[in-house]
Amino acid sequence: MRGQTKQFDGFFETARSICESSTHPDRDSLLADIHFCLGAIAMNASDFDTSRINKECSFNLVSKIRKELGTADDRLYLAYAERGISRTQDRRYEEGEADIKGALRIRKDL
Repeated sequence: MRGQTKQFDGFFETARSICESSTHPDRDSLLADIHFCLGAIAMNASDFDTSRINKECSFNLVSKIRKELGTADDRLYLAYAERGISRTQDRRYEEGEADIKGALRIRKDL
């Protein structure tokens, strides 16, 4: 993932397609990580639309997992922060600010 993102070989796309068909109990957790990485790769390549889509997917999955468990953790903090960055890049400043504030609240609680 580091360095040559424009020549990326599609590892995470392959992993995502395999994971989406899985019934393993940790499927959503792994998918959240895959979408997070795809979002970071897209951001590094200045593909902000793809980055936003993947960060939203990652956030939704992490948020769902944390709700089911009834806890917040570093992953939820990071998902809020990354979604906030993505929304700020889209000039959705109020939503971005709300996400960053949410991330900071979680971080302080942790």
